[in-house]
Amino acid sequence: MWTKKFRLSLVGTALGVLLLLVGLFYIASFRRAEVLVPAVQNLSSPNKDGPNLSIASPPGEQIAATAPSTEQATSRKINLEIELGTLAKRFSRVLKGEGLRRSPRLIREEVFGLREGRLMALAYPDQIERLAIGMSEDPSRTEGDRFFGMLLLGYLAQQGRPESANSLFRLANAADKNTSDRAIYALWPSDLDGRYKNLYMQKSALGYEDAFEPLSFFADSSTLTHVKSLLALPDESTPTSFSTKFFSRNTLQKYEILMSPDSQAKLADLIVRGESEDADWALEVSKRRPFPNLPALLRQALDLALRGAKDAYARIDSGPPLPGQVRPSFDELYRSRAEYAGQHSCYDEILITLLTQKPELLTDSDRARLRTFGYGCDPKARLEELLSAESRGH
Repeated sequence: MWTKKFRLSLVGTALGVLLLLVGLFYIASFRRAEVLVPAVQNLSSPNKDGPNLSIASPPGEQIAATAPSTEQATSRKINLEIELGTLAKRFSRVLKGEGLRRSPRLIREEVFGLREGRLMALAYPDQIERLAIGMSEDPSRTEGDRFFGMLLLGYLAQQGRPESANSLFRLANAADKNTSDRAIYALWPSDLDGRYKNLYMQKSALGYEDAFEPLSFFADSSTLTHVKSLLALPDESTPTSFSTKFFSRNTLQKYEILMSPDSQAKLADLIVRGESEDADWALEVSKRRPFPNLPALLRQALDLALRGAKDAYARIDSGPPLPGQVRPSFDELYRSRAEYAGQHSCYDEILITLLTQKPELLTDSDRARLRTFGYGCDPKARLEELLSAESRGH
């Protein structure tokens, strides 16, 4: 009797274990299916739980991914919050040892992770705007995180998004000098008509360095009077007093150019020569003033600069190659590298200005260079390519 009960008990236990294993198999299969099935929710549709930060590839890219290929870039999902955090850490790390403001644009964007950050902002503006505002306005975040968020808001403000501009304006009015300076630096590229001129005057009176740059774009009676009054302040032998007077003198020199009868010729000369930071300033001013021949002038500046860069590369490339070394052509370097010998100080700013004002003046090589760094292309597709290449260690 006892043996019979024991056997029945063993059978029951075996059946229970079998049912448990079957159940676990189905649960695992279901969860695996959940992971592999891409999200297809339309991001523009309302979501009571908030924006979906795990973004699936756009439909066109999903179709392309079905073709035979060794690359699966277009099938990967992008978790915006994680990717943004990774880029912010990279930005903070590089910021400690590199000068952000004085680097040419494409070099700056590549080295500091702003290329991917900008593409992310353009591809997913609603989600990135929300995340970047939270990052920038949170005083508990690191200075690097906050500055990175401000720069993303700057890109979005240039696309005409008022919430991004409003956030930067709030930050520019912060009591902390560092926060205010950085917010102004991110804000002014979107200000083509002097909307924030009063902000620049207010902050320049406090000696905030980044307020003087945009202030120098707008020479009129009010700004001229303001800068002269700063220069007339008594010397206080303090760093703030010294910097205020230094930047006031520099701004007045620029006003002299802008208020001269031949201002357009002087600006053109600075742009074409491209020998100093004054070239960047002249280009920014020219975008904010009537300048009917600007696109033709910019094409001329590009051609002259490119000719000089090719000559410089030829001099570097004059020796015999090392064993096994294959030297790329200048055009290959130009299309794929942010930095090259003999580079014009604002060359890439000129390229981007032509892309927005008269793209038909760009050459195929110009367009290839711009695409490498995320301009003149589909931002989602280019972002996918860059993130996939990074995940493969390229």
